[in-house]
Amino acid sequence: MTILMSELGEAMHGENREKVASAMRRFTVEEVTGPEAFDAGYRLLDAQFGPVNEIERREVLERWQARGSLSAEDAPVRAHYHMLLFREPDGRVAAVRDAFSAVDRESRRVVVLLSHSLVMPEARRTGVAALLRAAPVILARRDAAAAGIAGAKTLLVAEMDPVVPGQSATVVRLLSYAQAGFRVVPPSSAPYAQPDFRDLEALGAEAVPIPMMLVVRQVGAEARAELDWPDLEAILDGLAAIHLHSVQRAQLPEIRRNALRYRPAGDEPPIALLQPRREEDLAPLHRGVVLPHYPPAWR
Repeated sequence: MTILMSELGEAMHGENREKVASAMRRFTVEEVTGPEAFDAGYRLLDAQFGPVNEIERREVLERWQARGSLSAEDAPVRAHYHMLLFREPDGRVAAVRDAFSAVDRESRRVVVLLSHSLVMPEARRTGVAALLRAAPVILARRDAAAAGIAGAKTLLVAEMDPVVPGQSATVVRLLSYAQAGFRVVPPSSAPYAQPDFRDLEALGAEAVPIPMMLVVRQVGAEARAELDWPDLEAILDGLAAIHLHSVQRAQLPEIRRNALRYRPAGDEPPIALLQPRREEDLAPLHRGVVLPHYPPAWR
């Protein structure tokens, strides 16, 4: 399925328009549909995320890519997988984005997990990262329309590590996403964890979920500084529909329970979101501040 650069431009929020325009002239984008392109994208992602156990096993994503969805046809929340390659004029891969959409027809919500993004060193600071952030909006709209719920509420979600002072990559990423309309769900309100993607049966090991922060863009309502608890619940349901095909399922209820541990009676007040503008704003997200909200075994 073709994604037009004009569509990406319409899906932007808060990005540097000059850099975006330059990137749109320089790069092309393709949605992966065959094994050769998938191999190119997965190898790059695995080299980056595999060593820190933050990517699904290859055979799992190959099944997603080949079938589009591993969800049952009648599942209440149906998940779909997408991988995008952004290429230089000479055909070299400049950036990779993969993402899942979880479509809930009954609640008319689409939760999009921005699973992995990678920009090659020679393509950094070109504006292509803005295209990676915008593309999932287009994917969500198409999946919602295919499910008969065009105009569904769309929530883009990224999982990010807590901040470690001195590690600039996480700081730069958080500030860039904040500029693009994303806000952080503070773990002091909703301590989410990413599932353990390892082959635990083969290893003979217990699952150890990884403490993460949810970073959310409420598409069309980016100025809203709060997230309703039912929307957080929808995010957790969407992520569970995605992850249940990739991980030992017993860990998913524990992750959900911990993320909702501070939910108030009556769902009031809603979750106050953080939108960091400077590195000093990240203090509530430092690893030492965040980890006490998780079980000791997960820290």
